[in-house]
Amino acid sequence: GLTLEAHQDSSLGTYGAEYKLLAKSNKVADVAGELVEELWKRRAKVDSKCGMHVHIDARQLTPGRIDEMMDWLKRTQETWFGLMPPSRRENQFVQRMNGHNSHHVWANRTAYNTVEIRLHGGTLNRYKVAGWLTALVHLQAKANDAGFTFPNTGDTNNDFWSLFADCQREGREYLEARQAANGSMRDRAFSQVEA
Repeated sequence: GLTLEAHQDSSLGTYGAEYKLLAKSNKVADVAGELVEELWKRRAKVDSKCGMHVHIDARQLTPGRIDEMMDWLKRTQETWFGLMPPSRRENQFVQRMNGHNSHHVWANRTAYNTVEIRLHGGTLNRYKVAGWLTALVHLQAKANDAGFTFPNTGDTNNDFWSLFADCQREGREYLEARQAANGSMRDRAFSQVEA
């Protein structure tokens, strides 16, 4: 099983904790699913203030390639924000990209040679975690593919969806479900449901 170690962060308050996970991209969705299930078993609580931050490994990318990805993320950010509930869209720790690279920008370069995506809310639903991580692993694969050109047709919504057209089903369907729900998906994976 997993060894859980809570970390403190100044934004979490007295009883808040964050959990960090490091995994290879082909294993991250499964391992993260195990993590949230273990947290659920321990009666962890997640509210609209919680976030799930994902760091995309950028060590293999040239600075120019990172610029291309960041430009695409900025161009398509309104589609990204439309996938999230209002609590994330207007969260002070999830700011839109507007010319600066603050730690609180939803997609930002870090000193660790990663691109941090901090848009998704915290969840104890392993299916949401798996869908989101599958989509972000796909984005990482596109960035690592030197033959791939980030779409720039002038239609930012189309540019977003064309990148994910060949995404693994779990990721693509999760993004589509979020869009269909206008970002407000109800989280009932671990709730009792009447037959």
